[in-house]
Amino acid sequence: MSETRSRFDVIVLGVGAMGSATCLELARRGKRVLGLERHAIGHGLGSSHGGSRIIRECYFEAAEYVPLLLACREGWERLEHDAGQQLVHRPGVLYAGGPQSEVVRRSLSSGAMHGVPCELWTASEAMRRFPQFHLPDGWGALFEPGAGFVRPERAVLAATALARSLGAEVHENERATAWSETPSGVRVTTDRATYEADSLVIAAGAWTPSLARDVGVRLQPLRVSIAWLKPALPGACASPRMPAWYIDRPGLSGLYGIPTADDQTTGRRRVRAVRRRSCVERYHLPVHHESGPALRGRPHAGLHAHLRGLRLQWAWIQVHAGHGTGAGGSGL
Repeated sequence: MSETRSRFDVIVLGVGAMGSATCLELARRGKRVLGLERHAIGHGLGSSHGGSRIIRECYFEAAEYVPLLLACREGWERLEHDAGQQLVHRPGVLYAGGPQSEVVRRSLSSGAMHGVPCELWTASEAMRRFPQFHLPDGWGALFEPGAGFVRPERAVLAATALARSLGAEVHENERATAWSETPSGVRVTTDRATYEADSLVIAAGAWTPSLARDVGVRLQPLRVSIAWLKPALPGACASPRMPAWYIDRPGLSGLYGIPTADDQTTGRRRVRAVRRRSCVERYHLPVHHESGPALRGRPHAGLHAHLRGLRLQWAWIQVHAGHGTGAGGSGL
């Protein structure tokens, strides 16, 4: 039988990007916080890993998110300052699509609505600025110069370290098995102990469905393929020479990718296919080394039509909770 330990103001389940940020902000406000992470901090089994995550403010999915994303910029700057390290790279984000592209149109609209600087280009203008891309005649593009990507593992580790320095308790490799309401708050049971708190925050990513079931929240984690590509010209695909990007392909799933940072493995960059599929808890699925033309029929198919000089090295399957695009610009 697990022992009941000290009481906290707030318990946070999951210490990835969202959970570590929550622990940090609550600790800054003087709250007594307990963060519970079933794996090691900064692990590679959820949605807060992989070396990079796009951050942007022209949000085509819903313009209502933009004020939150603008506030996130201040949060990232504060985190970088307090941690004493660079966590965000801002080479810009390029959105490209056909004449009727909803991604380009809605990205432009959401940014203009909230004063986000961006530039609308023709396909030829985009290719002059970024010759790594090949866009068909008649396509358009939107460039958001203040956007870019975050280093997720570093961000989680930095936020967790700062939260601990401010008095937060963060337990690694401790799995929450159940939680329940009490007359004075909540009780959380793990594979080690039982804890009580006034409030509970669930930030468990793909593990949320089992933890949120009792409050009537139904979530289906979704699977998104990720490919790491080796370019023929590594420097052309490095930040800041290349931006992060989203290609809105008519009648097909969208493709988006992120350049390498200057301290990442030379010549490797990641590309993700936006595709909704059922979630399975399997990770690091190998893919044979293949050249661009062999990718037809895979979620990355057609990438070689828009980017020059890339060769697929490997891919893995990553598990996400929520809508499954993984393209969010949310931040700490």
